Amino acid sequence: MKYYYQNKKNSSIIWLLFFFLGLWSNSAISQITITTETGTNYNGLSGIAPTPTPTPGAITFVVQNTNTVPITITQVHSFCKISQSGSTQKLWYSSTSLSGAPTIATPEWTLVGTGSALTIPSNGYYPVITGLSFVIPAGAEYRFAIESSNGISYTNAASAPTPSIFTASGVSLKVFDASVGGGVVGFGGGFPSPVNNPRAFTGRIIFTGITCTSPTLPILSPDTSVCIGSAANLRVTGGSLNSATNWKWYTGSCGGTLVGTGATLSITPAANTTYYVRAEGGCITPGACAQVAVSVKALPGVPTINPITPICLNSVQALTINPAAVTNASITVSSGPISIAIPDNTAAGVNSTLSIPALPPGAVLSSIDVRLNMTHTYIGDMIFNLKAPNGSILALDKYLTGTGGAGENFVNTIISSAGTAAISSGTAPFTGIFAADAINTPVGTAPVQNPTGFVSNATSFAALSSILNGVWTLAMADGGPADVGSLTEWAITINYTISSTSYPAIWTPASTLYTDAAATTLYDGTTPRFTVYAKPAVTTTYTATSVNNGCSSTVSATATVTVNTPIRFTGQPANATICEFGTTKFGVSAAGTTPGYQWQEDKGTGTFTTIIDNGNYSGSITDTLTVSNAPYSWNGYRYRCIVTSVAPCTASAISDTSVLTVNPTPVVTLTASPYTKLLPGLSTTVTASSTPAAVSYSWYKNDIVIPTATTSSITVTIDGLGLYTAAIVDVNGCTNTSDGFEITDSVSTKLFVFPNPNNGQFQVRYYSIAGNSLPRTLLIYDSKGAMVMNKTYLIGKPYDQMDVDFSRLAAGIYVINLLDFKGERLAFGKVVVK
Repeated sequence: MKYYYQNKKNSSIIWLLFFFLGLWSNSAISQITITTETGTNYNGLSGIAPTPTPTPGAITFVVQNTNTVPITITQVHSFCKISQSGSTQKLWYSSTSLSGAPTIATPEWTLVGTGSALTIPSNGYYPVITGLSFVIPAGAEYRFAIESSNGISYTNAASAPTPSIFTASGVSLKVFDASVGGGVVGFGGGFPSPVNNPRAFTGRIIFTGITCTSPTLPILSPDTSVCIGSAANLRVTGGSLNSATNWKWYTGSCGGTLVGTGATLSITPAANTTYYVRAEGGCITPGACAQVAVSVKALPGVPTINPITPICLNSVQALTINPAAVTNASITVSSGPISIAIPDNTAAGVNSTLSIPALPPGAVLSSIDVRLNMTHTYIGDMIFNLKAPNGSILALDKYLTGTGGAGENFVNTIISSAGTAAISSGTAPFTGIFAADAINTPVGTAPVQNPTGFVSNATSFAALSSILNGVWTLAMADGGPADVGSLTEWAITINYTISSTSYPAIWTPASTLYTDAAATTLYDGTTPRFTVYAKPAVTTTYTATSVNNGCSSTVSATATVTVNTPIRFTGQPANATICEFGTTKFGVSAAGTTPGYQWQEDKGTGTFTTIIDNGNYSGSITDTLTVSNAPYSWNGYRYRCIVTSVAPCTASAISDTSVLTVNPTPVVTLTASPYTKLLPGLSTTVTASSTPAAVSYSWYKNDIVIPTATTSSITVTIDGLGLYTAAIVDVNGCTNTSDGFEITDSVSTKLFVFPNPNNGQFQVRYYSIAGNSLPRTLLIYDSKGAMVMNKTYLIGKPYDQMDVDFSRLAAGIYVINLLDFKGERLAFGKVVVK
């Protein structure tokens, strides 16, 4: 942009003097001009041409005052052509219109001033309206239109004038396609409503009323040093903006790349950078720059902590950072999905290239992997040669290691410097890792031995590795007829290691860390150290954050110190008493880290031996030993447990000795007195005796418990015939059951009547074989021979009872006949009823 005095042609030297005095001496600037002459392609040769009948026209523009004080427009100059001579022009303004084509005659537009008839001797810029005193308030933006009575000149879009905004002293002239309120500001065409859009006002705006005070040189905060990735604040700590509106910050140079605005700038540079700041805006030209250099420090890498082992309580573990950190890394470049057809049976094959970027400084090659994916109906026809950036060529696959073997396709087939197996050892589709064939001699009489222009000469991948970055070429040829295929993808992976210097670290938590191996001087938690000494009471994870030149690693390393506690007994085994062939347990409890247990036994020899699990023992290496099915011969065996600590704790302890008491199984014997065979009316007593003595009894008849029988003996009558057993609990709490003792019947053909004599109620019994279910009939007669009873009974056991009730009959002697199921008499008898 340029500044003009009212008469540029005659007073340019005076104006330049005023300009520099106003800029550098803080004096008032009496007149300022903004002109489109500083733009490109602003020729003013388009417009509305005059005709014999006057043709009015108009062109619009916008003026924006960003200052904190008002400005006064005094003149408007416009480009005019000779044909416009004699026309008069008017200036209109609006504070709201111009989001679309203006309608100058409407109330939104106000007339500012009218010029005199023009005399145009030649095309050029002319003061079309002068003597103005139009004020634009501070911070305001007004729309203007110049109306001409006969023709008007402007620049159209076909000329592509640039720029569309011109600025001086905090005032901007907006024309052409500059946007205000969502629409462009440059409307030009026929009056009163020009519709052609956009059109560029070509002229000058002259204004006064701004007193500019130049800024002073800013004073900045001192040079700053930051860690990469960290933010810092740059500050203007002194100097004055005066009439400028803001401080602006740049990189590259003063006025270079704008990076921020304001007295404070927050930055996060990736490299050493110099920042420049100056005052701008308002009515002043940009002030002089002050600069500040910001140095960016590299971050240390993640520390590597040497391996550690568990410690025993109250021991010390050194935590040491390995001074050389080695990182495994790789670069992979892939062709992505492709489809490269291989010409059949010709050395004139095809090739594909990949570009490998440079490895990081200090990278050490580990291996080179080449991945191949190909569809081919007979992969044994193929030759793959790899050309490295250094010019060496390696035969990756030559007719499947010279065999020309059959098979279809390569699927993620990797030929690697680390491979050992020949490709021919694989099976289709040869997925896996293989060694390069590295065949540089002819294979058989095949007419194709190498792809044209790519003759293999390397004996291994090592010959390719002197230059890794650059273009790698995969050359392919098909040396066999009929079968064909296409390469669908290939890739190269460069595996490498990076060794870097480690830095000391800040360690946390510091409460159990020390600076000496004796753990007498506590670590302060703030001083970076390569080695600290841990003495934790419990398992603790420590964190190390490397520090270099005040910068910390973004990722920390951790190391967990496992603290094992020596064992100690918290519970001892107790003596145990069991019955013969019973089961019991011996237990211990121990505190400490993962105690180990081993039980021992002393069989009475005075020597303890190790127990292993078997039919009598289980849990021999746990805290509880189970003894099962112990015979009486084990009575008096002694047991103890040896408990050991987990490494590195070496302590072990032997428990108290516990004694096993095995009580014998009691012997139970049954006897009967006075009978073991009974007739009706007789009874006997069955008695149980036990060694050791019994304290409780349970009786069973034919394996069915007799609830009421709880003493050492039981009385049995003719109704209690059967097999008797007694279960006892002896004085030691041991149990046993006797053998069965049978009370049976005594066979007799006698008819038994009892009681006899009686009061009219009595029983009749007669022997019957056990298990027989037979009818028996009683015929009873009185002393006169009259029958008083005829009743049949179902008999099911020996001497089964047949009940008779004569309580309602007269006293006397009655005769009884017992008949069998055929009605024949079995027995005869008498009964006396009183």
